[in-house]
Amino acid sequence: MPQEDYQVDCLLGKGSFGEVYKGTNLKTGQTFALKIIDLDEASDVRDLIKEIHFLSRVQSQYLTRYYETFLQETKMWIVLEYCGGGSCSDLLKCFGKLKEPTACFILRDVLRGLEYLHAQRKVHRDIKSANILLTEDGTVKLADFGVSGEMLLTRTKRNTLVGTPYWMAPEVISHSAKGYDTKADIWSTGITAIEFVTGHPPLSSVEPMEALFKIPGNKPPELEGSHFLDDMKDFVRYCLIKSAKQRPSALLLLHHRFISTCPGDVDIAELLIKKQVKEANLRKKKAKLAQQAKAEKNASIHWNFTSTLLGITGPPEPSQPELVALPKPQTLSVYGDFIHESLSKVMARAKTKVARVCVENLRDEFAKAEQGNVGLCHAFIEELRVLIDDNR
Repeated sequence: MPQEDYQVDCLLGKGSFGEVYKGTNLKTGQTFALKIIDLDEASDVRDLIKEIHFLSRVQSQYLTRYYETFLQETKMWIVLEYCGGGSCSDLLKCFGKLKEPTACFILRDVLRGLEYLHAQRKVHRDIKSANILLTEDGTVKLADFGVSGEMLLTRTKRNTLVGTPYWMAPEVISHSAKGYDTKADIWSTGITAIEFVTGHPPLSSVEPMEALFKIPGNKPPELEGSHFLDDMKDFVRYCLIKSAKQRPSALLLLHHRFISTCPGDVDIAELLIKKQVKEANLRKKKAKLAQQAKAEKNASIHWNFTSTLLGITGPPEPSQPELVALPKPQTLSVYGDFIHESLSKVMARAKTKVARVCVENLRDEFAKAEQGNVGLCHAFIEELRVLIDDNR
């Protein structure tokens, strides 16, 4: 289908190779994720075509479904399944970290998705919480496989760094494209497991470039803390074996005790509802704070109009003569000059003599009022600005 069949609703996220948008098919009303690939960043379009063919043949409930592809100028639009529950990264942003049963439930389906991909001799290359999506009913889906995975190394050769290296296996960092295989995804799964239950991947406190140098040389990270299950610690240890050849496969890890004893009462959909409620409350709180700040700002505008420039410290006494408007209000205040200049421009655009006289009288009245109440023009402009801001 052409691009005209889709309405782009909003930006879902940005990646190394473009943006992902939420979109609606105008004919069916169905919601999709629209991923845009910049063909200028691809070294060989033939590789992209091969990957699109692969995506069209994917048949796994644990991978986001592919629908179609179309081109617009130098952009490739890939229409994918929309996962309304967001990503596991969103869960971490909301709750800080996940409980071990929840992490186990998600990791089990991640491994199922990897088992399928690896059986097809495909490496995901970018396993992390941000690429593990959730449908509204709590189904786990691996995303960003295929095209982006194939392009990753091409971009790495052209640029210094693509994305963040915290989840990368040592062999991915140390070697070329032929230096690693599906076992790299197993390492990333172990790092993601740590991310789930601690809220962040190892080495996240250092700069990405520093992590890039440390990962190949450091000992494999471990899940530390007596409050974590021994089974989960053991699972992470197996995933993070330094030697890729000794690392277990996704199929073997599905039989690990931590995964095989995964609780059956984990309700991801209920967790998503809690996330929605928490995010809604946070939005309300932010809106309330913004309103309070605006109210305080408005309430803080107390104008004390005085004729200080005329040597008068307070309001004129009844016996004092009425002040006469000065010909140039800028001699009284900068803001008086603003109003005088703007009304002069309005007067110059007047098409009738009556209109010109009306604006001129208004300008003179402002000048006269500013003489007797220095600061009035400032107050007028400030209050006008507040009203404009309130109605944007």
